[in-house]
Amino acid sequence: MPIEITVSEPQEGSKFTYQRSGPSEVGKPQARLSFRYKITNKSTTEDVSITSIKLGGVAIDGFFKDPASSRKIAKNSSRTFQNAAGGTKDSAGKDIWWNDVVRLDKNTATSVDLSVTVKGSGAEETKTITIQLAEHTNDKGPFAFPGRVDFLGPNESFWTTNNHGSGHQVFALDVCATGWSGSSWNELHPAQASLPEAKQRREDYRIYGMPLFAMADGTVGFAVNDQPEWKTFDRVTEPQVDPVTKALTVVSPTFGIGYGSGNHLWVISGNETLQYAHLQKGSIPKELLTVGAQVKRGQYLGKVGWSGTTSRPHFHIAVKTKKPTTPTNDAANSNECDSGTFRPMSFSGTWTLPIKDAADPDGAPAAEWTKLANQSAPYEGSFMAHGDKPPAFAKSLTDKTPHVGIWHASNEIDLKVVRRGFAAFVKAYEQMHADKFTLIALESFVENGGPTFLGVFRRKQSAQFLSQVAPWEQFVADAATRVKAGMELRDVTSFLDGKTRWFVGVYVAGPNGGVPVRVDSVDLLNGAITTQRKSGRELIAMHTYAPAAGKSGPAIGVFATSADQTRLVVENNWDAFFKAAMALCTDNKRRLTDIVSWASSPSRQFAGIVRPDATKTGQLIGGHGTYSDFQRWSEIHAAGGWRLAQVHTQ
Repeated sequence: MPIEITVSEPQEGSKFTYQRSGPSEVGKPQARLSFRYKITNKSTTEDVSITSIKLGGVAIDGFFKDPASSRKIAKNSSRTFQNAAGGTKDSAGKDIWWNDVVRLDKNTATSVDLSVTVKGSGAEETKTITIQLAEHTNDKGPFAFPGRVDFLGPNESFWTTNNHGSGHQVFALDVCATGWSGSSWNELHPAQASLPEAKQRREDYRIYGMPLFAMADGTVGFAVNDQPEWKTFDRVTEPQVDPVTKALTVVSPTFGIGYGSGNHLWVISGNETLQYAHLQKGSIPKELLTVGAQVKRGQYLGKVGWSGTTSRPHFHIAVKTKKPTTPTNDAANSNECDSGTFRPMSFSGTWTLPIKDAADPDGAPAAEWTKLANQSAPYEGSFMAHGDKPPAFAKSLTDKTPHVGIWHASNEIDLKVVRRGFAAFVKAYEQMHADKFTLIALESFVENGGPTFLGVFRRKQSAQFLSQVAPWEQFVADAATRVKAGMELRDVTSFLDGKTRWFVGVYVAGPNGGVPVRVDSVDLLNGAITTQRKSGRELIAMHTYAPAAGKSGPAIGVFATSADQTRLVVENNWDAFFKAAMALCTDNKRRLTDIVSWASSPSRQFAGIVRPDATKTGQLIGGHGTYSDFQRWSEIHAAGGWRLAQVHTQ
């Protein structure tokens, strides 16, 4: 036989690894095979032409669709191939696509045959070798999925397909977010779901601004955090690609290079490197911009953006082998973190369901989700959700509660956590606090049959405590104890569980204390302001609950030590409230710091706290509809240098 076949990757020891995948059909897990191999023509007298290549009996010669790819192997020479997905254009400019990755309708395999048929001057000849297989396990895996449900609204999920193009990224994943728009699953926020692409902006996508968390422990190998992002789909007005060379013309100021991965992070994890790509400019924490910085599994890494070579907002994750030596100053090659060879990645504790099996939210019952166990995403487009149990989708779930936000000038990293049920919120809070985030504002509201909690976090480390106490008298006593121990009461909310109303306090370390005062209505807080001011305390936060018809219901004010002259603004409708509050803030010496509202006749009443502002940087105030709308506008405001300081739900 004139040919020899040598397989080189992905090799671990004496065997070659494959990727176990979640099921593309409920209950039917799969495996995916992609190999790099060399075919050598050992003849010294004649050339041969490849007539077919088969892996496990499946033809894998799609790359010959490329007009530039010849089937010829010259005498005494060799060619290297990989069965992967790819694409090009024909002479007429028409797209040509192929996908030679072999899928097995089973989750395990011990061997597979690779057969190559060639023809020289005589009859066709076939050479077959048997590849010994081993299931791949990542060095620090299985991984934790980098997206969390804590930042998703009702009937939202991450989704991906295990079908990435190019050989060196054959096992990579491009991950987006989708949600029910009322008639279909859609990556855009509901109010933008029908926008044509030409009118879309990056913030219209549900995934934009979502935080990413480390899949495994490791150290930073390379990081880019300042490459400009795309803004809209009208690429003509913001050219970032040279029309001739196709190279990015927008570059990272730090490195002077336009990276296809945009703002991205490489983490060295054991004998592998993990890539997180297409992030928001400025969203990677400062401490992770240093090569060698420690990274812990579950640690915040950055926000999903729209940077680099990408058609729309999403995040990209990939795994490669680590080279024996890793330079620390080779920016042109990402310190060679991208120079290794392709490897599968697998997850555990992540639930998945093919989207095609969920025609609507009611078509995704918990029993049909699969919990991945050392597996990657399915080949077919599928929901992905990391957690103890699969998401609870239902057409009856709504996102209708109006949100009002206050944004202050800042460049701090901020995140919003929304969870149904206090226990679920506390779990998310504990993860965030352990990751150097501080809860600065907390709002509770009733939606979808129970209490929902929305927390605003800033990335700054502070001693903190979140209390849940009942009844009111015990909450007051508990607050006094915590203040005596050196904590400040910064915010308060409450929720009803059965017949018990629980009071929740947000505390941070500080000298200014905090006294909670309850009165029968918001109007009566003015009297409390006068009384507390005599003791050197000012109103810094408030909360109202269980309103009676036309009244605010009981109101809670938090008073802390301060020399500020707080003003309480109360008006009978939003327009009057906004005008009155802004009249006090026209010179930027004051700003609004909290809002409450209650149903009244003929319109809703609003109250707000206006306090002196030493920064004189101003504010943004706005009502932005549902949580989905609120999330979108928060990202729009963030691009202008504004960070969410307080949120109110009506």
